[in-house]
Amino acid sequence: MRGKIGISILVIICLIASAAYSFAEEKFPTRPVYMVVGHKPGGSTDVSARALVVSLGEYLNNQPLVVVNKPGAQQMLAFKFVATSKPDGYTLIMGWGGPDTVFRAHVARMPVDVFKDFKPVIGLTTFSGCLAVPANSRFKNLNDLVSYAREHPGELNWTYPGGKGAHYINGRDFIRTSKIDVAEVPYSGGVAARNAVAGGHVDYGVFATF
Repeated sequence: MRGKIGISILVIICLIASAAYSFAEEKFPTRPVYMVVGHKPGGSTDVSARALVVSLGEYLNNQPLVVVNKPGAQQMLAFKFVATSKPDGYTLIMGWGGPDTVFRAHVARMPVDVFKDFKPVIGLTTFSGCLAVPANSRFKNLNDLVSYAREHPGELNWTYPGGKGAHYINGRDFIRTSKIDVAEVPYSGGVAARNAVAGGHVDYGVFATF
């Protein structure tokens, strides 16, 4: 059973550090282009990036587009890495605006500003939140899960990928609006969290879906 939930739709955008740079003297690119992803391999953003690698290969002057995973701090490490890279078009980042939209409410001073330090290239896809349970779960729909959780407060548990980002916010919003009491079991990445749900180690998880 999967039910769409959540308050945010996450738009994946490719970003490049903004600065004046001229390609007049060469046909771009003349060497590999690196696309940084602020998540672990196997997550939804990583999968999107690798799909883009396949489709863009013929348009990059026969140069490879290489995915580089730099997970940590809700993409902030990846965004900071790209922001401090040479702004020559060879280092891109694929991600959503979480470092700014989520962190700005909790962090007094941001190390990067996604609106000032980057220039959007293209909107690639959108994400919605989804709630997933194990295939053999007793819950066949969302009403089953909510009803049981209300009758057995504190018995069920749930998970989400990474830290206190969009998945966590969506999950907490679902708990609040459903008026249920469930235990939180966070995992460090999307693959680990999905495996925990598939293996029945947790009762449900909140993820992104294409």
